Amino acid sequence: MLDIKKIRSDFAEVNERLQTRGLQGALDQIPQIDQARKDLNLKVEELKQFRNQASKEIGKLKKAGESADELQEKVRMVGDEIKALDEQTKALDEQLQDILMTIPNLPDES
Repeated sequence: MLDIKKIRSDFAEVNERLQTRGLQGALDQIPQIDQARKDLNLKVEELKQFRNQASKEIGKLKKAGESADELQEKVRMVGDEIKALDEQTKALDEQLQDILMTIPNLPDES
């Protein structure tokens, strides 16, 4: 199985060498899947950052004796969204692994 890091760093070379084995378009889906996965990870990290900041704010509000119900509900909703995005990321990871498992090793340069 090819390493995704090698494909990311030398996509054109890997694709060209695979074509010598008669594998046209074997890597076509990988950049899109990989980018979608990166985008989801970025979104998850942003949501986690919001959740952490909101949790701190909830603590401050409760300490001051104020209601934090609205903010707590937003944090719950963000948590649900994070969970859904994590599931999407897992599905993309599995799809990427399935593709990588079907790609043979690169032929020798000679």
